[in-house]
Amino acid sequence: MPEHEMDSGILKDKFVGTLIGTGIGDALGAPFEGSGPNALGPQSCDTIDYLRLSGYPKGQYTDDTQLTIAMARAIVKDRCIRGDTVAEEIATFWRTGEIIGEGMACGEAMRRYISGAADWETCGTGPGRAGNGSAMRAGPVGLWDFDDPDRIPSDSRTATIMTHTDERAIAGTAAVARAVAYFVAADSFDPVGMVSAVASCVEKIHPGFAGLLRKLPEWLDAPYETAHREIRDAAQPGGAGGAWSGGITPFVIPTVLAALYCFLKSPADPVESIVRAINMGGDTDTVAAITGAIAGSHNGADAFPERLIKGLKDADCIAQLGGELFDTKLSAGA
Repeated sequence: MPEHEMDSGILKDKFVGTLIGTGIGDALGAPFEGSGPNALGPQSCDTIDYLRLSGYPKGQYTDDTQLTIAMARAIVKDRCIRGDTVAEEIATFWRTGEIIGEGMACGEAMRRYISGAADWETCGTGPGRAGNGSAMRAGPVGLWDFDDPDRIPSDSRTATIMTHTDERAIAGTAAVARAVAYFVAADSFDPVGMVSAVASCVEKIHPGFAGLLRKLPEWLDAPYETAHREIRDAAQPGGAGGAWSGGITPFVIPTVLAALYCFLKSPADPVESIVRAINMGGDTDTVAAITGAIAGSHNGADAFPERLIKGLKDADCIAQLGGELFDTKLSAGA
């Protein structure tokens, strides 16, 4: 196979892997949401499978994947990141009543938008509301901007403000998008380079968040209990993990730090990374969804076990959307 075709195949696999990884992490993590740390116990990465989410079949994903799908659809439609289209695609899940496990900020914002009380630029929740509902849908932003990461801060803002206007939420979107972009473009694994690239991107939006990202190498070398506690309580005076059974809260800063940490502890094994994310406890579906997106951007879809891909609800449609996003990017001059 000619070199350019091989490169194209690898790149497409990373696009598909980012979306599939989001869904797998989300669906595996959702039944454990609100659990304490180490809920999976000694369960092997080789045997983990989907559990039933109340009222849904095994392999059901939640709003993390739904909003990621909305983001990807919007980009394919416009061949760029336009806030009005992103808002319309996200709102579809509320209009149809299909949204599963909605976050409070996203739900409030979408109801304002759908009712006509505010447009896409003004319906988002204000400063002080820095949940992870925007970071969880950031994978497609990183895929679209992988060849021009300087666009990520601006595109992240556009992709975020219809639900969250707090700078920390925008920074969280940028952090996940930059990590995805880094690994899509990379031909080797360089964790130090990735952390530096992500922190430098976030620095332009929220320096304090960037400073915490730069602590990731320190946490990777620390005992797990220490890393878990410090990540869980990051930027939360007095710690807030107790409200989520001692696990990772829906606050965007610990969510993003936890996902990056879990991926970096086992970068070549997406399932091990996702299991670690679930064992962080708390908001397990979102931490695992972001972890899966980053793992997919690095390893591609082929790195996930076939049984987990087949068991994921709508896996074929999600993979097809990843391919459509890749084809759109390629035709736009990637």
